[in-house]
Amino acid sequence: MSALGFWSPYLLEPSLVAGWWSADDLAPGPVATWTSRYPSSLATTATSTAQPTAAVDSWTNTNYPISGVTFDGVANAMVATSFIPPLPATTTPSEMWALARNDSASPGVKQIMAYGAVSGNDQRQIATNDGAQHIRVYNGTTVLAASSSPAFAGAHIVGGYWSTAALLEGGRIDGADFLPNATAVIATPVAGTLRLRIGAGNGTSAAAFWAGVIRHIIITTGVLSAAQRQLIEGYFAWDGWDSAAANPLPNNHPWKNTAP
Repeated sequence: MSALGFWSPYLLEPSLVAGWWSADDLAPGPVATWTSRYPSSLATTATSTAQPTAAVDSWTNTNYPISGVTFDGVANAMVATSFIPPLPATTTPSEMWALARNDSASPGVKQIMAYGAVSGNDQRQIATNDGAQHIRVYNGTTVLAASSSPAFAGAHIVGGYWSTAALLEGGRIDGADFLPNATAVIATPVAGTLRLRIGAGNGTSAAAFWAGVIRHIIITTGVLSAAQRQLIEGYFAWDGWDSAAANPLPNNHPWKNTAP
């Protein structure tokens, strides 16, 4: 059963979608490979000791079973180093979106996803830091720019966006904007030498492991319009919750009371 309407991220312009990972595409059990729906060539993999677990009932915010991928917060992470087409690099704008649940009450950084140079430097990240969502640019030593939202406990719809040369960061959580507290020109991750991690940070060795469930991840190749962001939020809201009363969108959101 699903409360979804007719719209899905497939209906974004093809040139805008760099990757879309959905837990619905996975068989229950340990996840060795998680392939993007579009483009279908983009696969993340995990070694036997790093595999998260897919289950048809791990997303618990509806009255019917919904799939999710559970990351243990200790060693689980998916990684990809080959991208066709390449993920946005240098000063190319992009957005990163997730429908995810944070099950950790412990302090510190926990990363939903990150990508950047294989050295571990020059990363674009969506993470929590001491319980608040952070959209960040990181150079391997210092957080060059960051946006911090209200507390991120439990399940949420989260997005972050990076503009052009100055990479002014912004983000949204559950249909509401939050603003950057710093700006910076990101150092240049070279296209073709990027690494993507889901469930951990993008350092040379995986760290800052996510503890919780990820249902969807979307990476775009440009900055979306306000209407396109709201469509993603509406899709996630009615995919992850089964009523207007339950979903976390604000009352003035165009897709609060009906699915797109």
